[in-house]
Amino acid sequence: NSAVTYDPAKAEEFFTAAGYAKNSDGVWAKDGQPLAPVMLTDSGDPEAMKVAQVVADQLTTGGVAVQLQPLAGAVQESARLAGSWDIAAPQAFCPGTIYEDMELFHSKFYVPVGQPAPWYERNSFRYKNPAYDAVVDEMLAALGKNADEATLVDIFKRGMEIWYEDLPVTPLTQAPALVPFNTTYWQGWPTAENPWMMPVNWWATMNLLLTGQWDDVERDAW
Repeated sequence: NSAVTYDPAKAEEFFTAAGYAKNSDGVWAKDGQPLAPVMLTDSGDPEAMKVAQVVADQLTTGGVAVQLQPLAGAVQESARLAGSWDIAAPQAFCPGTIYEDMELFHSKFYVPVGQPAPWYERNSFRYKNPAYDAVVDEMLAALGKNADEATLVDIFKRGMEIWYEDLPVTPLTQAPALVPFNTTYWQGWPTAENPWMMPVNWWATMNLLLTGQWDDVERDAW
């Protein structure tokens, strides 16, 4: 089954195959121990608390008795980076280039549980797969050789086949950001038709947006 297919019956097959059975409370249990993972979330982030509660409720409905653990500030940060949790949710991933996004799961960022990961997005989930690493390294080498689009797409697909088979994190949703620009005085801003630069003004790319290069038509319009 696809990793993104909703199939409760298939999920039950996986639990049963792993030796679990539902107890009298409707919770999956093995050797008399109910499956009750601790879910770490950031109590200082109201949006994260809402998402975590929804995820916890859905897992509980499915027979996984999640114990929500809201922490804040440095305590939450230390716990998350050290891997002191069974589940951590939600975790935002800010988009970069395809290579940068794939690289987040490279085992060069791997550290054992108990040691702080480099950052939330850089393998705080402790993923390690040499086959995946090789594809990520291949992508970097191809970019260095200015490989054509078909080559890069093929490398990406092969990497994602490994990633989805292992599923080190579970994608929940995508959040589009709508960034408006005013063309009364200045033109040449990124548009949906010509997204030549990441348009968000709260990232360092705003400097590149203001000072970067674009085609002659847009440059003349400024």
